[in-house]
Amino acid sequence: MEYAFGSLDALTALAVADIHLTDQFIIQVGPGYEYTSEHEFFVSRLGALYEFRYSGYTFSPQFHFDYHEGVGSSKVAGLAVGFDF
Repeated sequence: MEYAFGSLDALTALAVADIHLTDQFIIQVGPGYEYTSEHEFFVSRLGALYEFRYSGYTFSPQFHFDYHEGVGSSKVAGLAVGFDF
């Protein structure tokens, strides 16, 4: 799940597969659905991220290409923060 604030105001639910090329370098691919105040549409995602680990936490800069059916495409850059459990 991800949410874009501001003028985009979009919630995206994704079911991506993580393909680990190394322990840290990951390719993501899969389908999803995006909801905005004006539209709902199918999304296909292809992206890459690199996980930095520190004291049980992960910090992952990411870049994704999202194809939106019938609406156009977008490029998404972000930073994910996670923790081991």
